[in-house]
Amino acid sequence: MRDQRIRILNIANMNSDSGVACFLMNYLRAMDMKKFRMDFVCWDKREDNCYAEIKKMGGRVFLVTSYKKNPIRFLAEIRKIVKQGGYDIIHGHEAIMSLPALWYGKKYKVPVRIAHSHSVGMTSPVKELIASVSRHAFERYCTDVMACSKMAGDYLFGDQVFQERGQVLHNAIRTEEYAFQTEVRERLRRELGADKELVIGHVGRFNENKNHKFLVDVFEKVLEKEKDALLLLIGEGETMDDVKKQVSEKGMERQVRFLGIKKNVNEWLQAMDVFAFPSFAEGLGIVLIEAQAAGLPCCCTDTIPGEAKCSENMVFLSLNEKKDVWAETLLDMRVEDRAAGTQNVRNAGYDVLEEANKLERFYVEASAR
Repeated sequence: MRDQRIRILNIANMNSDSGVACFLMNYLRAMDMKKFRMDFVCWDKREDNCYAEIKKMGGRVFLVTSYKKNPIRFLAEIRKIVKQGGYDIIHGHEAIMSLPALWYGKKYKVPVRIAHSHSVGMTSPVKELIASVSRHAFERYCTDVMACSKMAGDYLFGDQVFQERGQVLHNAIRTEEYAFQTEVRERLRRELGADKELVIGHVGRFNENKNHKFLVDVFEKVLEKEKDALLLLIGEGETMDDVKKQVSEKGMERQVRFLGIKKNVNEWLQAMDVFAFPSFAEGLGIVLIEAQAAGLPCCCTDTIPGEAKCSENMVFLSLNEKKDVWAETLLDMRVEDRAAGTQNVRNAGYDVLEEANKLERFYVEASAR
């Protein structure tokens, strides 16, 4: 007897330290998995915590060959999964890397094919050209498009296609997990050896887009005014060694703490006083929502979509501004009362229980077309 759940194939490389994986796991944990079977195509061979949790929920994880290593095998494996899976829906979360599954989905008559934009702005002219060309493919092979913000939707699909077929699905979180807790803050600050010192925080994968080197330069200016301040960097990635070298050359090893990947980011946000996010581009930046839920003032680049702002304690600055301006802004942002953060995020529409219901309704209605 065929499984009566709606079968959904997600194209998403589920590294637990990525924003897309965080987004998806938040939704999966909030959805009624008796109604849906959520399978995933991934190409990172490391056995990630997300995989075990997906399987526990009744889903499957297909670890395929990386396109970079062997594009022919990658395409053959995607074709086999789509052709034999009997899926009702394909939901692609990896922009251009989702296109083969969406193409095969149309070929093998998967009725609902969704492309989902989680970011804006590419890091090179070549990638921007590829994104521009791919818009025509998305228009041809997708039945629906989604995005974490209107800006992200317009960027990947073009404003006309997104207006006609698209909808925004918020990067939502379990807001109650981020509510400010004084006892958690005090415990973690004791671990850091911080009393009343200013603690600036950042959470994000170490890559060029996250712009850690700029943040370290800004923090150097902060130390000129507040010599005992601390900078907490949570995450790992390909540029981490270069950033560590930069910190060492500036003699700031004591003040800059590399904390690695943390499963309890919600708690570490409590220990911070200000959150800095100088990315070159973001579709939204789910960690900004988390930080605001914890009541943290946030200073971020003006390329971040305005929908990310849930409270008045969020400031947008240009990367063209002098680093002294960034430093002064961070120094002036500390607040005493953080209790309203959770409610502010709920009011802005970022509570995952409500958004998960919205996605469930979409899946049910789309599969019944």
